[in-house]
Amino acid sequence: MACTTGARSTQRYYSALILPKFLLVAVVAIIGITMVMAADPDPLQGFCVGDLTSNITVNGLVCKNPAKVTPSDFIYTGLEKPLAFSKFYRNSVNTAFVMAFPGINTQGISMARLDYLPQGLNVPHWHPRASEVLFVVNGPLEVGFVDENNFLWANTLQTGDITIFPRGLVHFQYNNGSTNALAIAALSSQNPGRQNSGNSVFGTDIPNIILEKTFNLSPEVVVKLKKFFKSQAQGKRINEEATSEDQSKNLNRLFLSLLTEAL
Repeated sequence: MACTTGARSTQRYYSALILPKFLLVAVVAIIGITMVMAADPDPLQGFCVGDLTSNITVNGLVCKNPAKVTPSDFIYTGLEKPLAFSKFYRNSVNTAFVMAFPGINTQGISMARLDYLPQGLNVPHWHPRASEVLFVVNGPLEVGFVDENNFLWANTLQTGDITIFPRGLVHFQYNNGSTNALAIAALSSQNPGRQNSGNSVFGTDIPNIILEKTFNLSPEVVVKLKKFFKSQAQGKRINEEATSEDQSKNLNRLFLSLLTEAL
């Protein structure tokens, strides 16, 4: 089942991949205010810039010596441009989590930049420690999340729209348009975590017999699925020398065999 919004008569498009600094500041100011209900523990002091050099293990990061904190600890410029695009999924995810931006340590918030080429996909995944507010800078963008009753809440977002992905629920974004799409996410944790749906099952060492019985699959299909998702977890791709089109055909054949087996 799905809950969808109707098509709109007017669609606005932007072509630039580089997010203007003034717009990034506005997004941080507007979306950041909405995230005061942080999932992380409340801070006990004004700020606690994370010390990435410390070997002490705590729930978060040890505070940097205040005498060594500088104004530059409270800025991060890494979201100005997208990271390299995935050739397979045609998307780019650039995060400003605490390990990249120690200034947000103990503040219960982080951000991410998400770019999508046409047919670009941010695969179904969830954040175990954070809710997410998504602001569409350049749309349209197909989005959705699945609740605990397995109901899909899906929408088509246009430029300027925002949506919410509740903490711990599977969600996705897909650019079904003909131009590049861009979104900015604010998350209610300095370290939201991320688990992809496929990788969390078939990219693990769960015994094959468990997966065979759970999904009613043959041993051969389970082996193929594990090979595919484990190769992704290792930063590889099936047939790395193949083109994206060839890779897509490989994946389509894989899931077609899975569907045939299930039926």
